[in-house]
Amino acid sequence: MSSAYIIKIDSEETKRILNENLPALKDDPSAELISFNRVELNGKGSDFKVEVTLDIKEGVTAVYLCALKGVIENNAKMPASFNINFEEGGATEKQIKELWAFFAERVDEARTWLLSTKPSFPGNGLELICENEFIAGKLSDFRVQASIRKGIREFFGRDIEITSVKTSAMPAEQPAAEPEAASIKITGKREKESKVLVTEEVKGAVKLINSISEAGKYVLEGRVFFDPDAEPISELKNKKGTYIVKFYITDDADTLKCIAFVDENDGLRDTLSTLSYVRLSAEVSYDDRDGELSAKVRRINRIKAPERHDTAAAKRVELHAHTKLSAMDSLMALDDYIKTAANWGHTAVAITDHGVVHSFPDAYNRLVGYYEKKHKDLFTKDRTRREGYLDAIEKRGATKLIFGMEGYLVDDREAKDEEHDKPWHIIILAKNYTGLKNLYKIVSASHLEYFYKKPRIPRSLLNANREGLVLGTACYLGELYQAILEQKQEKVIEEIAARYDYFEIQPDTNNMFLLKNGTLASIEDLHRINKRIVELGKKMYKPVAATCDVHFLNKKDRTYREFLMLAMGFDEADAELYLRTTDEMLEEFAYLGPESAKEVVITAPQKIAAMIEPALEPVPSKIHPPSLPDADNKIREATWNRAGELYGDNVLPEVKERIDRELKSIIGNNYAVLYLIAKVMVERSNLDGYIVGSRGSVGSSIVAYLCGISEVNPLQAHHLCPKCKYMEFIDTELAGVDMDPKKCPQCKTEMTRDGFNIPFETFMGFKGDKVPDIDLNFSGEYQEKIHNFLINMFGKEKVFKAGTINTLQQNAIKKDFMSKYIEKTGANLKNAEKMRLAMGCADVKRGTGQHPGGLMLVPDDKEICDFTPVQYAPDKVSITTHFDYHFIHDTLVKIDALGHELPTSLKHICEDLNIKVTDIPIDDKKTMQIFSSLKPLNVNPENYDSQIGTLGVPEFGTGFLRQMLNDTKPKTFSELVYISGLSHGTNVWVGNAQELINKKTATLKEVISTRDDIMEYLIRKGLEKGLAFSIMESVRRGRGLTPEFEKAMKEHKVPEWYIESCKKIKYMFPKAHAVAYTIMSFRIAYIKIHHPEHFYADYLNRDIGGFEYEFMAMDLEAVKKRLRESKFMKEADKKEKDRFKVLEVLVEMKDRGYVFSKVDLYKSHPTRFIVKEGKILPPLIAVPGLGEKVAISVSIERHKSQFTSVEDLVKRTKVNKSVVEFMKLNNLAGSLPDSDQAVLF
Repeated sequence: MSSAYIIKIDSEETKRILNENLPALKDDPSAELISFNRVELNGKGSDFKVEVTLDIKEGVTAVYLCALKGVIENNAKMPASFNINFEEGGATEKQIKELWAFFAERVDEARTWLLSTKPSFPGNGLELICENEFIAGKLSDFRVQASIRKGIREFFGRDIEITSVKTSAMPAEQPAAEPEAASIKITGKREKESKVLVTEEVKGAVKLINSISEAGKYVLEGRVFFDPDAEPISELKNKKGTYIVKFYITDDADTLKCIAFVDENDGLRDTLSTLSYVRLSAEVSYDDRDGELSAKVRRINRIKAPERHDTAAAKRVELHAHTKLSAMDSLMALDDYIKTAANWGHTAVAITDHGVVHSFPDAYNRLVGYYEKKHKDLFTKDRTRREGYLDAIEKRGATKLIFGMEGYLVDDREAKDEEHDKPWHIIILAKNYTGLKNLYKIVSASHLEYFYKKPRIPRSLLNANREGLVLGTACYLGELYQAILEQKQEKVIEEIAARYDYFEIQPDTNNMFLLKNGTLASIEDLHRINKRIVELGKKMYKPVAATCDVHFLNKKDRTYREFLMLAMGFDEADAELYLRTTDEMLEEFAYLGPESAKEVVITAPQKIAAMIEPALEPVPSKIHPPSLPDADNKIREATWNRAGELYGDNVLPEVKERIDRELKSIIGNNYAVLYLIAKVMVERSNLDGYIVGSRGSVGSSIVAYLCGISEVNPLQAHHLCPKCKYMEFIDTELAGVDMDPKKCPQCKTEMTRDGFNIPFETFMGFKGDKVPDIDLNFSGEYQEKIHNFLINMFGKEKVFKAGTINTLQQNAIKKDFMSKYIEKTGANLKNAEKMRLAMGCADVKRGTGQHPGGLMLVPDDKEICDFTPVQYAPDKVSITTHFDYHFIHDTLVKIDALGHELPTSLKHICEDLNIKVTDIPIDDKKTMQIFSSLKPLNVNPENYDSQIGTLGVPEFGTGFLRQMLNDTKPKTFSELVYISGLSHGTNVWVGNAQELINKKTATLKEVISTRDDIMEYLIRKGLEKGLAFSIMESVRRGRGLTPEFEKAMKEHKVPEWYIESCKKIKYMFPKAHAVAYTIMSFRIAYIKIHHPEHFYADYLNRDIGGFEYEFMAMDLEAVKKRLRESKFMKEADKKEKDRFKVLEVLVEMKDRGYVFSKVDLYKSHPTRFIVKEGKILPPLIAVPGLGEKVAISVSIERHKSQFTSVEDLVKRTKVNKSVVEFMKLNNLAGSLPDSDQAVLF
C-alpha cells in the first residue's frame, strides 16, 4: 500500500540552504521570485519520490529550476518533480514558453514529442511547432491533444485551445467548407440579437449523434436540456466579458455535450433557458476533461419539436396508466401525461398507479392550472377552481380527470399470509366523492393492516367499501385473465367476471413475454384470449375496454424504463407500454374486426368514463381547522393582555392598528385555533424548562409575539419604558437593539430597545388569506414529548405525521443504478448520455418518508380519509399522510414542531449557571466583537486560519460563514441578520451579493438578504403593494422575474443590478427566521465570551461524534499537530471531517487555557460534557466502546450504591471486556479490585 507524507516548510530558511548549494546562481533574481509551499513524499517501500510545491512569479528561469531540481535530488537521494502555483489567472504565455520542458516531462503519452516541440501563441490559441512531420502527425491526434490540454490546465493553470500543429514549414489550418444546405422550418420566434442563436437557416444533412465517432463539423438536431447541478452560463476567468454557455443535445438515441462562447450582450444569454428543440451546426472534438467527444456550437436555430397528435374524429380514453409515483416501474411524468391527453382532445384520462394514489393532488392542480390559463374567463375571483374546471369540462370539452389505482387483490384467507405474495391485479376507479373516500380507506388499510411486499387488498375490505367504485379486470395478472389463461371452467370464469364492472384487453406487445416464456405458443393465442374476453363482455352485458397499461408517454421513452428495470435486476423491459392514439389502438385491435375494434377502443372506454362524476377534488380546497373551545376570544384576550403589560393602557395608535389588522386576518380566516395550539405548545415546553425558537415567517406577527409563540418583535425599532410605558418609534432601518441607549424623558428610567421592522404581510399576505405556517424549534430531547402532548390533546385518530415522497434524484441514479446497468448490458455510455438517462429517470418514487416535525391535525367532524389516505412511516411506528404534506397543508392545519439543538444547549447551560435564557443580552458589545475579530478571545492569532472569533457558534461558525463575516466585518445585530439571510439563501450570496459588495456596487445593507427586503424596497420605489408581494414570492421561490415584473421595476427606476440580483436567486430566507436564528446564536456567542468553559462543554455535546478520547490529554501543540494532519489528509472520510471540526475548536479552547479533567466513574455524566471545578469533565460515553445504554446503566447503578469491584461493575451494567481493559489501562476504575472475592482478603 502506498503512503503519502506532507511536510510544511519554512520558505526563507529553505532559500538560505539552497543558495549555499547553488553558489553559481546566488545572484539569479529567480530566488526572490519563488516561495516554497510544501514537500510531499509519495511511494511505498524504498520506492519514493519527492514533489515540491512552489509559488512562483513571472521571471523565474528554467535554468534556475533545473539547478534547483538537481540539488534536491542529490540531497534527497530520490527523484524530484515540481508542482507550480502561478499567480492568479495561471501562467503567462512567456512562462509557458520558459517552463515548457518541465511541463513536457509530466505528459507521459507525449513526453518525447513535446520536448522537441516549441509552443507559440500567434492568436487566441496555442500553436505547436514540431521538428518534423512525424511528430506533427502524432500531436495532431485528438486523444493526444486532450492529454496535452489537460496537462496544461493542471500544470500551468490555463485552459488553452490547441489551434494548430505544424512544422516550421507548414501553413496554418484552413477551416473546412460548410456542408451543403438542407431546408428546415424555423420557428417564428423573434430572437434578441445573437451571433449564435440565429434565424438564418442552419443548412446541412443532420447527423445522428450515435453515428459520430470522430472529430469534425456536423449538423445536429434534437432536444436541449441542462445539467440541473451546474450553472449553464458563466464568465471566463481569464477573459472578462466572454461567457461560456453549456447544454446538452439529444436525439433520444444518444447525447452530446455542447458549449458556445458569447459576449456579454449576446441574446443567447437571455434566451438560453427557453430553448427546447434546436438544429445547430457545431465542431465536434475530443474533450479531455470528460474523456469524450463534445460539440463547440457555431450557430443554432430554434425549431419546432416533432409532436404526436390524435387526429381521430371520435377519440379513445385511457383508463390504465402509471406515473412516476407508481411502483418504480413507470417513467411517465404526470404533467406530460395529462397535458398530452388534453392537447389530443381526449374527454377523460385516468391515473392508476400500483397500490398508491400519491399523484392525485398534483395531477388535479396541474390539469386545472392548464385550463385556468386556457379559459381565463371561466376562472374568476368570485368562483372556486372546481367551479371553473367543471364549466371547462361541460362547456369547453376539457379533459375529465379520473382517479384510480391498480390494486393488489387477495382472498381473505390469504390477506395476512406472508407466503402468499402473488395477488391479482385490479383497477379501482372512483365514481364520486363516496368512492374517493372509500378508495382512500382501502389504500390506508392495505398499507397499515395487510402490507406484505405490496399493499394487499382482502376481498372483504373491497366489498365493505364497494360503494362509489368502478372495478376493472386490469392486465394479464388480473383475476379474469389468469382464470382464462389457466383454462378454468366457464362457470368459474363467469363468477369471477361478475365481480367487475368492466373488462380490459391490451395490445399484443404488453403480453408478448407469454410467448417468450412458453406459456402461449403464438400471437394467435393472445388474440384468442382477448376475443374470449370480448365475447364474455357481450354475454354478460359488460363493457370491454382496450387500455395501454401506460408506463411511459412516447415510444422512444422506452429507453428510460429499460435502463431502470435492467439496473434493478430485471431480465428484460422491452414491452412498448406507451400512450397510443386512437388510430394506433384501432390498428392494434384490427383482428377483432372494425366494429368490435371501435367498440373496445372508443365506445366502451367513453361509456366507462361517463360513469365518473366530473371535477372531483382529491383534496378539499378550503381550510378545515380543528376546533378548540373559544379559540378566537382566547387569542384576542391573550394578545391584548400582553399588549397591556408591555405597552400600558394607552397603546400607541401604530401598535393598535397593527394588532387589530393582524387579529382581523387571523380570526377572520379561521386561523385563531392554529395560534392557540402553538401558544399552548410553547407554554408547555417553557413550563418544562425548554425555550422554543421560531422558524419561518411566524416572527412577522405581533400577535405571535404577544401570545408568546415567537420572541421576535416585528414592530418598527422603538424605545419603551418598562416603568411608565412611554414608547417612541425611531425612523431607522436598524433593529431596535442597535439603537443608542436612552432614558425615558418622562421618568428617567433606562428604556428597552426592541423591534426588528418585519411586515406581517410576508406571513399571511396583504389580504391575510395566505395559510400561515407556524414552525417552531423545540429542544431535540423534548420533541417526542411535545408531539405526544399534541396527540393527547386531540386524540391519536386526529393527529398524523406529515408524509413525504422520496424520489430518485440524478446523482443517486448515477451512483446506484448506472454501474449496474452497464455491468448487466455491457453498454459503453458517454457521460452526456448518462446525464440524459439519469434526468429521464429522476423523480421516480423510491419510497416514502415523513417531515422531521410536521403534524397534520384533523377536525372533530371529519376523518383522515376525508382528506388523504394514511400509511406507516419508514420506522413502522408512526402513521403518516399518504399525500405529500405540501398538497394538503392548505386544507389541514399543519404544526411544525421540529427538534433543534440550541434549545437543548441553552436549557443545560442556563441550569448550570443558574440564569434565565431571556436574561442573556443580545446587545453585549464584547460578544459583538467576535463576529469581526479574535481579540475578545485573547488568543494567539497565528494559531488560526481565520481571524473571526465565531468558531463553534451555531449558524456563524463554519468556514463559509467566517469568511462572510471577514468580508463584511459586521458591527451591529442588524448586520448579523443580513448575513444570516444571505448565508441561508440559494444563489443569494455567492455570485450575487458578494460580488456586488466586492465591486462596491452596493453595500451589505443595500443588497437583497431576505425575502422581505424585496417587497419593502419595491413598495418604497412606488410599486403597488400587491405587485411588490407577487414579485417577492416569485423571486424567493426561484422563479425569477416575468417580463411584466421586470418592466414594472424598470418603470419605477429599480436599478439594473437589483433586477439582475433578483433573477439569480433560487431560494430566500424570511427575515423573521433570520432574526430568530441570530438571537439564538448570539446567546451562545455570549456564553463563549463570558462563560467559556460552558461554551466548550456545550459545543462538544453538539459535535460529540468527532471527539476522541486521546484528545483529552493533548496540550495545545499536540492538538495543533493533529489538526494539521487532519487538514492535509488527502481522502478524509466523514469521521475524520468531524474530528477536524472538533480539533479546530479544541485548539481555541486550549489556547484560552481551558482543559479537560479525567473521565470519572462516579462524577461523569453518562452522555454530556459538563463543567466541574472550572474544568471540562467528559461523559462516560467518551470511553471507547462504552455506548449510551451502558453509560446510562452505569449512572443508574452508581446512584443505587458504589461498585465494589470490576466484577460488580460488569455484572450490574453489562460493561464489556474491552471497555473494562481500557478503564484499567487508563486508571478509570480507580482502586476497584478485580473481584469481590479479593475484598475478603
